Amino acid sequence: MKKINVFYVWGYGSSPESSAIEYLKNGLGNQFNVISDYYAQYNPKEAIFDINKYIKEYNIDLIVGSSLGGYLAMQLTNIPKVIINPCVRPDIELPKLTNEVDVPNTDNPEETHKEKVPAVPEHIVNFYTDYISEHNVWENYNENEDKHTVFVMGNNDEVLGNRYLEEVKNHASSVVISEQGHGNTQESINTFVVPEIKKMFNM
Repeated sequence: MKKINVFYVWGYGSSPESSAIEYLKNGLGNQFNVISDYYAQYNPKEAIFDINKYIKEYNIDLIVGSSLGGYLAMQLTNIPKVIINPCVRPDIELPKLTNEVDVPNTDNPEETHKEKVPAVPEHIVNFYTDYISEHNVWENYNENEDKHTVFVMGNNDEVLGNRYLEEVKNHASSVVISEQGHGNTQESINTFVVPEIKKMFNM
């Protein structure tokens, strides 16, 4: 029996070594192949080009995208999708991400204090801002896409909160509310994602 090929689109700052890939493999079992790869995350246009290339190259049957990967998955067409906690507006959310760094005090350079600095370089934010100014986030989401797309929205999302829940509900007919935070765990994948994937393939 042919295995079902699943491609995982990871979120900002993650990689094809994301723990979510192992969670999907464990949860889905032997009937599925879970694949991921690097893509040009800094530029949405190039990222979407890369992911579409992998869909053909790996003969992908289903996309799973999380966070920024969920936003990119929303831009794909003609393939089933499970979208987890999507960063619906990366132009707004990416600039909010910060890192805390030690900064020398001006009066005494041997002493430092903590400062928050942007975690996402400005040129990356600009790429997403420019892309979204030309492409409505939902422009590819039509009745046909809705038939084979499921959104899994965590009601304990410490990064995005519930900011996009109503927007997603207004566009999508299949929205699962999970108990998870922004990140994925084995439990959240098994409970909220795996059943939706199996349902798509009548399993």
